[in-house]
Amino acid sequence: MLFDQSILIKAGETKLIDVTLEVKKDIRGPEAFKYSISNAGVEYGRDQLTMPEGFDASIEPFEFTAYPNTRYDSALTIKTNTQIVPGEYWLRLDWTLENGSRGSGWIEVAVQR
Repeated sequence: MLFDQSILIKAGETKLIDVTLEVKKDIRGPEAFKYSISNAGVEYGRDQLTMPEGFDASIEPFEFTAYPNTRYDSALTIKTNTQIVPGEYWLRLDWTLENGSRGSGWIEVAVQR
């Protein structure tokens, strides 16, 4: 999975981040694939915390059928409102395949006024 691991955003701004997934030969055929996003609180955090007030993140498509040796592009949207507290936020982007394979990545989001 390839994506920017550090994002700078201003309060009240929306950013789109490209996320690329390359499925190799490690799957035998079509499998269900799913992303999920959570507030990790800290880098490499495993806890799934609720999103801070004034902060929203989503990815599209978040669920699809994956095939071997294929590349998939998704768009991660990060939105903040003008009332968000400036600071550092950590998002955890998880993925799972139907065969039980899974992985995670972390994105640092620095919010400024």
